[in-house]
Amino acid sequence: MLKKLFDNIALTFKLKIFVKVCAGTFLIFNGFMLSSTFILWVIFFYVFKNAPDTGLAYSAGGKLLGIYGTFSAICTAIIIPRIVWLSKKLGKQKAFFITIPISIIGFAMKWPAYLHVHPANSKLWQMLSGTGFINFVKVCGFLAKEHWLLLACAPFIVFGLGSIFTIFLSMLADICDIDELETGERREGMFTAVYWWMVKMGLAIAGLLGGAMLTWTGFKQDLGIGQATNTLLWMRLFDVCIPIVASIIAIFVIMTIHDSEEDAHKVREQLEARRGKA
Repeated sequence: MLKKLFDNIALTFKLKIFVKVCAGTFLIFNGFMLSSTFILWVIFFYVFKNAPDTGLAYSAGGKLLGIYGTFSAICTAIIIPRIVWLSKKLGKQKAFFITIPISIIGFAMKWPAYLHVHPANSKLWQMLSGTGFINFVKVCGFLAKEHWLLLACAPFIVFGLGSIFTIFLSMLADICDIDELETGERREGMFTAVYWWMVKMGLAIAGLLGGAMLTWTGFKQDLGIGQATNTLLWMRLFDVCIPIVASIIAIFVIMTIHDSEEDAHKVREQLEARRGKA
């Protein structure tokens, strides 16, 4: 039984298109996760480096990150259906070659967004000392207005992550058809298990590598807003450049897939002719 399991896993990796889809997912998803390692500290200790103390930098940064995360979630709900529509209209690969460059624009926009460093004389620091829900809303509104360019990055970046879990997963269904045509077996479970195992393994690697890279920059949490200039520069570079480079490599990987939408339809027709419609 165990031998058959490993034989089936090995068979999945013999299918080149599956390996390429896994590679594309690995690059885009983990490029984003590595970037996430740094955005936290860049906002706390660079964007709000002029805070009167580290505690206020944490308070302002935490609220801004919360606003950014909430806005990203809203953008995701709006954009995912658009990605699906684009995929149906143009085909999966062509849609991918549109959505990923859009996400690259979003990551690149973070660089000028980070250049808007909050001033030391801002009224924000006094506002943060207030309490109550009304004050909280005012602070969040003030932060959203001041750092609108950072929020504007979110809808662009969502196109990249959205492509993984729409375009790539739909390509996985086509891969199962190709595999069934070649082997005579339907193995969605095996392909799905191997695919998500690869995603989780990549997530673990990204966490390990991100921590190592953060240490390499010279980051010391106990310094708070007193981080070295070079440390902050490297953190910003890693945050912006890693997902861009990973996405560009992913584009070239997916470009080597020569199976078109027409090919996928032909495979489906051959399967249905052989075993009937599922």
